[in-house]
Amino acid sequence: MKKLLTYLVLIILGSIIAGTYGMLHDQVSYTVSPEYFTKFKYIQFGMDHLQGREGASLIGLLATWWVGFYGAIILGIFGWRLPTAKIMFVETLKSIGLALVFALATGILGLLLGFLMYPTTVQRNDSLFLVPEGVLQVRHFLVVGMMHNCSYLGGLIGLIVGAIRLWRRKKKVNIEL
Repeated sequence: MKKLLTYLVLIILGSIIAGTYGMLHDQVSYTVSPEYFTKFKYIQFGMDHLQGREGASLIGLLATWWVGFYGAIILGIFGWRLPTAKIMFVETLKSIGLALVFALATGILGLLLGFLMYPTTVQRNDSLFLVPEGVLQVRHFLVVGMMHNCSYLGGLIGLIVGAIRLWRRKKKVNIEL
């Protein structure tokens, strides 16, 4: 019963952590390209009535909470193999943190790569990505798109690394006990 409760708490925490990350991530994104939201994200989420940073935060929350939800479900399954609820909680939370670090690191890398890849003169039709009509700062729009895609990729890589870590941790914990 303790492990079940621990598992549920981890799922809730994973959702909160991912949602918070998304909110903060989209504050950076909004700083780089407000048009990414006004010409794309608000419309994509059917919330084109939203404006400003508050809207970006809401979109960030809605776009990422579910990643933490499903990620915590997966990592919690791996963590369930650990001998006690306390160890399960601590080790699974560490793996959730690891996934977060990967998402953050690759998001930053995507931001930097975007600025390096897209010249200041990039035009709407120069990109492999669809850029909506009316975007004035095409480079910044594309840079934020790169940042977002890399962040999701990093979260997936972090999830895999976290699951492997928990799998290996089971063996180590058994030796320590």
